[in-house]
Amino acid sequence: MPRFDTLDSIDWANLHHAYGEASDIPAHLRNLTDPDQAVRLKALGALGNSIAHPCGVYPASLAVIPFLLELVADPDQSDRGDILEIVRFIAQGQSWHDSHQTLLQLAGIDNAEVAEQREQELTVVTQIKQTFQGYLAFFVSLLNESDELVFQEALALLKRLTPTETAIQQVIETSSTHNQLVVRADCLVLLSRWNCTEALSIAQQLFTKATDDLLKLTSAMVIVSETLPAPIPLSINNYLVDVIEQHDPRLIMQYESLVLTGGFWLDLACWLLEVESTVRDTCAPYFVQAIEQHPYERHLKAALLVVFGTRKVDHDHILTPLQRQVVAIIADTAYCKVGMDVPLLNLLDSFGLPSSIPVLDAYLGYPNAQHPGLEVVSKQADAEYRARHRQKSLNKSN
Repeated sequence: MPRFDTLDSIDWANLHHAYGEASDIPAHLRNLTDPDQAVRLKALGALGNSIAHPCGVYPASLAVIPFLLELVADPDQSDRGDILEIVRFIAQGQSWHDSHQTLLQLAGIDNAEVAEQREQELTVVTQIKQTFQGYLAFFVSLLNESDELVFQEALALLKRLTPTETAIQQVIETSSTHNQLVVRADCLVLLSRWNCTEALSIAQQLFTKATDDLLKLTSAMVIVSETLPAPIPLSINNYLVDVIEQHDPRLIMQYESLVLTGGFWLDLACWLLEVESTVRDTCAPYFVQAIEQHPYERHLKAALLVVFGTRKVDHDHILTPLQRQVVAIIADTAYCKVGMDVPLLNLLDSFGLPSSIPVLDAYLGYPNAQHPGLEVVSKQADAEYRARHRQKSLNKSN
């Protein structure tokens, strides 16, 4: 059971979090050890919102780190993975004034007081990074945890830290000997993210010897990332084309479960940007098939990368039928899901493609015999959404 020896020696009232003074923090921390799950969940929510707020981190965020990690270190503690998720959000935190600097300038709020607040916040962010660096060995030890969420959160934290030689050797050992293939694959990707010189040789050996599909694919993708901008070995290119053509659902699901990858289709799309256009054209229909079946944002981005062969498209680009099909799927998905502009359309905009209804309709040649046009689709979807919302309201009132 965590002892929290120094918890009451901290002047929490003189520290602040997202909602003001942090005098409520000790009670929330102690409630995390309560046997009642409802009490623990309420404490998790309160801590997550106040000290790991998406808009910034605060002095209380820095002060609470040791106590949260004391909880994580206790194998009998409930919700360890959820607590570690809060820890990761703190690690990812930033200065509120720094992240909103452009907006503040546009609003004319740019004075010495704001600059001072920003510098104070950046100091806290730096101190948080230094604190987490001191826990490097602890996070590495969590890679051998049986709790899947604890392992995943530890991995995501480790990606942000600077490794020591000892940490590298421990991760190499885990990537070679762990009895779970997913853990071995994840650790191999971590070595690559750490820019370890050993990552390429380990991946090359694994690609040659591995009999498991997940380890072979992961090692191939690490070889790609470690080889570029030099030419990618022909054996790797041929293997990855075969993986795309086979698109084994089990392998896709396993690769998608890895913490530090971009996902099956997106990682392969990034690789295809570096190969000959003939190879890309051969693989493109499989990406279109993937987004027709599973129109997720990462899949959509992957298909755009492959069919356009670039990360930036000329706005006046004349679409091939395949390119037009991909843009149409993205637009239809966006409008049919919500009936209004949604982030999926921002994806089109990021590629230099039109993202408003009238321009997209003209760009795609709508309306035509096969498609009534996005404006019609959008209005229909919006009407259906409003009808569902009214029905829910009626159900609640009854």
